[in-house]
Amino acid sequence: MEKNQSEGISREDLKALREKSLVRRFVCRVLLLLNTILMGLVIYGLVETGEESYLYLFFLTISVMIGTVIWMAYTREKYTEKVKTYIVETAAEGMFDSFRYQPGSGFFWDDLHEARMMLMKELRSDDLMTGEYNDISFRRADVFVPSSTLVMELVQDDFNGSWTVFKFPKEFSHDLQVTSWDLSPHSRVNRGFFTPHYRERHLFKTGDEAFDEVFICSAQDEAEAMTLLTPTVRKRMVRIYWDSRLPMIFGWKDNELHFITKNAIAPSGIKLSPEPDLDSMVKETKKSFFSIRRVIEELIMSRSIFSDYVTELLTAEQNDTDSEGAGAH
Repeated sequence: MEKNQSEGISREDLKALREKSLVRRFVCRVLLLLNTILMGLVIYGLVETGEESYLYLFFLTISVMIGTVIWMAYTREKYTEKVKTYIVETAAEGMFDSFRYQPGSGFFWDDLHEARMMLMKELRSDDLMTGEYNDISFRRADVFVPSSTLVMELVQDDFNGSWTVFKFPKEFSHDLQVTSWDLSPHSRVNRGFFTPHYRERHLFKTGDEAFDEVFICSAQDEAEAMTLLTPTVRKRMVRIYWDSRLPMIFGWKDNELHFITKNAIAPSGIKLSPEPDLDSMVKETKKSFFSIRRVIEELIMSRSIFSDYVTELLTAEQNDTDSEGAGAH
């Protein structure tokens, strides 16, 4: 397996970094306290005497306080990044044929906006992971879409989750989006007033009651969409939804499969104290990675998912032929 290109981090490294960060945080707090006291004395002297030297001390004190705050924030951010890297690398070990984790990178707004899967005017994205599993390449990152930036403020809650893009081996020509009903307010049906007719996506139902109760579909070409949404695919998508109990979107566009769901890759809320529970965080992150493998194994790699629809059509045609033959006799 190709290893992550970032430097390996051990628990001993994290422990040493945490102890160093705690010392730095203590020093920063002491400096802030001393500067606050000094600030009060400087202001008192400036008011009482009006000497210009106190003004210089005032600005010097302000500069020291700003520098101390920046140093403290950098210390916390550096520790958080190292912890996330350790958790992701440990959770991903042995799960993929190759992977690379870049905590400071993410998707660009233009790329995801062009996919036209979600309503968004602004996007924040980090914790980018790229890799390959069973010859299927994928890109995945955490994404955050503030509700205040959504088009016409139709959605009242923020979206905080992950977005995965898989290379899809089956060719298709038209867009298809499948959204669970609980994420439908964030979903985007590409059918605006200025949208060219050939790019419009229309709502439709598959006729599969169990599937239609969970998902809402929109496609540019319903007939082609049904060659992707085979009976086996629909059953597996429903099972994936109920097993995870997470709102999700599946989207086919430009020979890629987009999988959007409300579970982030890297854990959030990491603090210097109390000490983070690394084992628990690795376990939760590994669950997130299993969803990547499951989508690849059940919705992309399985040959049966594309053959059963063709089989169903051939069976229907054969039944029609037999019925016509029986009627002729």
